[in-house]
Amino acid sequence: MDNLKNTEKVLGALLIGVAVGGILGVLFAPAKGSDTRNRITSKGDDVKNAFSERVNEFLEKINGDLQMVKTRASEIMEDQMDGKSKLSS
Repeated sequence: MDNLKNTEKVLGALLIGVAVGGILGVLFAPAKGSDTRNRITSKGDDVKNAFSERVNEFLEKINGDLQMVKTRASEIMEDQMDGKSKLSS
């Protein structure tokens, strides 16, 4: 569980750093206002897409872990039921 929290913190910090760095880089570059706005929009889209991708990867990992837990819990229950039926035979 701690690993999950650490991953979330690192992911959040990374995305914030990318967003801030991209915006600052565009704002301080010499260009026309319309070009700057287009670059900011483009960077915003890039950050949004990167964030969505990371969230999807994270959710896929969680889903895989959840399926593994469900499978293991089912196996344990089956083992318990087999043990009870052997005792009653």
